[in-house]
Amino acid sequence: MEEQAILDNNSFDRGDIGISENTKQYLQEAAKWARFLAILGFVLIGFIVILAIFFIIGIGSLAESFNNMGGMGVSFVGGLYLIFAAIFTYPVYRLYMFAKNGLDFTTFNDPEKLEISIKNLRSFFRFYGIFGIIYIAMFVLGMLVSAFSLIS
Repeated sequence: MEEQAILDNNSFDRGDIGISENTKQYLQEAAKWARFLAILGFVLIGFIVILAIFFIIGIGSLAESFNNMGGMGVSFVGGLYLIFAAIFTYPVYRLYMFAKNGLDFTTFNDPEKLEISIKNLRSFFRFYGIFGIIYIAMFVLGMLVSAFSLIS
């Protein structure tokens, strides 16, 4: 039976939260990878925004070929790309804030930074959980619509 808890409530009030060095190293490594993935996410969102701008401006012959495809214009596709970029900026930002505050905690040993870091990680996973539920619901709805259209 281990007597030392990872977080000791009495020491938390003093600013010494009693996290082992191994735990700090794990958090530091996770935060470094999270920072890398967040920066990569920001770069990819930037590319999506640039692509959306090109679509909205309507890049020459590509615009004509898209306009011949059921009336859905290139500007509409560009708008969808902008919406996609705006939606996925939130989880990338939360991942970055988890990394920043996690690294600050391992450097300065500030318990408030650990709390903020974990809060941002919770928001990141909550977003993807809700997004996953919406995605599955839309998939099931699409399957039902397809099934009813085959029956009719």
